Amino acid sequence: MKPLNVGILLYENVGLLDFAGPLEVFSSAMIPIAKAKQEIKLFQPVTISKTTDPVKTSIGIQVLPERSFHEAEFLDILLIPGGPGALGMSEDSEEIRFIERMAERVELVATVSTGIRLALLAGIGVGKKVVTHSAHAYDLSKEFPGSVFDPTYRYLDEDTIVSSAGASAGLDLALYLIYKFFGDDAVEYASRKIEYVFTP
Repeated sequence: MKPLNVGILLYENVGLLDFAGPLEVFSSAMIPIAKAKQEIKLFQPVTISKTTDPVKTSIGIQVLPERSFHEAEFLDILLIPGGPGALGMSEDSEEIRFIERMAERVELVATVSTGIRLALLAGIGVGKKVVTHSAHAYDLSKEFPGSVFDPTYRYLDEDTIVSSAGASAGLDLALYLIYKFFGDDAVEYASRKIEYVFTP
């Protein structure tokens, strides 16, 4: 079984938990093979940014992206985390152009918190029902009147885009994607590994 490639977008002032939570979940997603005493990886997550220079998160911690936009390999899923940097990003930024390019190649785009703003700037999720951090839902609904921001969901699957609420909802999002692609046993195993209760 070949693992699904998940590209996790990093940019200046990105929320740490917004990307680190899903990264941990995807890294924990495996299927055990009892007879062989092995585990099969279900996802291959990789962090991606404009360059591989350090990126400063919203709390000041710096992280090193593994790939630049030019080095990004084929991806099955693109995950866009939120953070203060997402709220100030312009539609002509390199990040938005990268999202636009990747949206034509990936199976789906997933967003955490205000990461939905970047997806919408790239034309993904426009006119659909989406989720974001409750503190930003009103402002984003005014900026993107064609989309419906529903605060009643932790995460919401609209086929080619799966969005989620604030930072901790990124865990639910990643676990849901395990369930979506690999089923009950896989998500239950991952939930036990990170000791997080999840109900699809």
